[in-house]
Amino acid sequence: MFEQLSNHFEVAIAKYLSAVDVNPKKSNQHEIGGLVKAGFSKYLPVPENGEKIRLSATLTYIYDKGSKPVSCKSELTWYDVRYYQKNRKPEYRMYYKTNSVSSMMNEGDFFLIVKNNEEHLIFIVTPSGSSVEEHLKKSFGINTVSGEFSHNLFKSESAFLSTNMIKKKTEKNDPKIKTTNQNIERIYFKNLKCLQDVTIDFNFQKVTAIFGPNGSGKSTILHAMASLYQPEDNGENYRFIDFFPRSPDAEWNGSHLEVTHSYRRGKDEYQDQLDIYGKSEQKGSRWIKIYARRPFREVYYIGIGQCVPMIESEKNNNNVNYVTTNLQGEHTNILLHKASDVLNKRYSSINQHELQNGKTFIGVETDGVKYSALSMSAGEQKVFFILDKVFSAGKNSLILIDEIDLLLHNKALKRLIEIIVERANDKNIQVVFTTHRESLLTLSNIINVRHIVNMNGKTLCFNETKPDAINRLTGKSEKNIEIFVEDDFSLFIIQHLCSRLKAMRYVAINIFGAASNAFTVIAGLLLKGDKCNNVILVLDGDEYKTEQSKREAVDKVLTGTDERVKKLRDIAYTKVKQFNLPDKMRPEKFIHELLCDLPSDIIHPNEEEIIEIAKQINYVGDQHRYIYDIIERLGIDHSSGYSKVISLAARHDRWSDYIEDVNRWIIDKVDTIKEN
Repeated sequence: MFEQLSNHFEVAIAKYLSAVDVNPKKSNQHEIGGLVKAGFSKYLPVPENGEKIRLSATLTYIYDKGSKPVSCKSELTWYDVRYYQKNRKPEYRMYYKTNSVSSMMNEGDFFLIVKNNEEHLIFIVTPSGSSVEEHLKKSFGINTVSGEFSHNLFKSESAFLSTNMIKKKTEKNDPKIKTTNQNIERIYFKNLKCLQDVTIDFNFQKVTAIFGPNGSGKSTILHAMASLYQPEDNGENYRFIDFFPRSPDAEWNGSHLEVTHSYRRGKDEYQDQLDIYGKSEQKGSRWIKIYARRPFREVYYIGIGQCVPMIESEKNNNNVNYVTTNLQGEHTNILLHKASDVLNKRYSSINQHELQNGKTFIGVETDGVKYSALSMSAGEQKVFFILDKVFSAGKNSLILIDEIDLLLHNKALKRLIEIIVERANDKNIQVVFTTHRESLLTLSNIINVRHIVNMNGKTLCFNETKPDAINRLTGKSEKNIEIFVEDDFSLFIIQHLCSRLKAMRYVAINIFGAASNAFTVIAGLLLKGDKCNNVILVLDGDEYKTEQSKREAVDKVLTGTDERVKKLRDIAYTKVKQFNLPDKMRPEKFIHELLCDLPSDIIHPNEEEIIEIAKQINYVGDQHRYIYDIIERLGIDHSSGYSKVISLAARHDRWSDYIEDVNRWIIDKVDTIKEN
């Protein structure tokens, strides 16, 4: 069966591809211009206030009749390349990413763009002069093709297309197809309130904890994330104006953030999609993206105000009357079990109470005593509220919790987060919460840890770092020399080197965590005005091994082209050093090798047990455990164990080369201080 093309398509245009259309070296990446002149832009939404509009597309390359087409799904970007050039007229272009079809496109190929009635674009490319070109021109009523677009608006009654083809081209936009597998990879905040030029990464774990001083922008991150999506079925619908209202003191003009995310739409997967949100510098401008064009996701936001004890929020609580209904079912049983686990209190039932004005709230029963939310402790009420949201949320949801630690005891808080992690992993839910509770750093094996610090107009984000590095950025050193290291093992190595020089009284040693944090720490110190003459950051030596890789890491955190930033970068390049490790080896594995290779004549009798145990450990999956396992088998505390192991390894001939760069720096600094 055949149907009229005009019933399913609005417009088609065609041209022969030029070099600037297909060769990134001869154009601004992969961009197609000329759509306005061809009249195609009339069938597309108009980008406003710098907005970059995303359009779904199917791209197909057909070599010739009988050959197998190459096809892929993609997302196109339709935007004004001259938006920030205020003295020039708009110039709209369509950007497409490199993909399996674009990599086959050549200069001179026949190129057809079709827009259907479901707002979906179709690109078809074939070699010039092929039988496929002739068939397409005839089918779509295009007579003349040149280096510029020609078009057909499907006014002709003679243009027909197979209904099977129509079905294939339109099924992607079937409203019954749902969005799933949503995930935020990272968000770049160029400017939003106090957040300036910082990227927050949400990969690796489903649950992310955001730490930081008061006023650092933790809540701002959650407010922005709550506004990124629109609900498809369930969930809450927040907008930027809900959290960033216009006022005489704040228009929020110039706000800008970029979100990299992924999702699945039916059978089609979309990875590393970039969406831009913000407001232009112009007074009175509105937020973009347009709310109706936001991606779909089930979102829940739990703010501080939602966890206020009910006894404080109720205005008239002298004489309260309500109707009680006992709640039953699987969800209720889950809440009873999980709340009992968190609060170490056996709950036997949950009730719903309804006031005369229709307002509802919960009540519980424990040990034969019934009481409502009006009599609950603040922490108890908060636990039930959070658990209800977490276990009501559907798969792939986004849950945001501000100040999760507020009103909760350490033990209850940790257990609550462990339960949230279990649920998040089971249902592919992303959870982001803010906190000041440093005891939660012990959960860094199951949650992402992010520390936010503001330094003179620049926001820094630390991944999996330790509190002493953060405290140093907000305070002042009490010692002459400062050495920052990745972990406890490196700390004991530095202590050993300083002790041999009788210099421990001059040296402060801080732990910064993940190797990438070294560059963020030095950037923060320099930005706050520290000269850093006697500061060094020591890497384990298994990452950022080359000078080039270190420079690139510095450039990512110290951005800008002004002279001050250039000088700070030059200083930072000299402040990151490393131990000299063999390739593809962790420091613990290297030290283990030194122990096993020590000559017997330099081992004291009381040290033989350490060597014996080391030789029994032939292989561990995690190289970090080579030394940890020795200490565990010895049954001594870790401080003593590390000191004994490092003291032994330092006798090996290869030790001096391993520590050479770091040791030389320490010697030079200690000598200078002693001379003065």
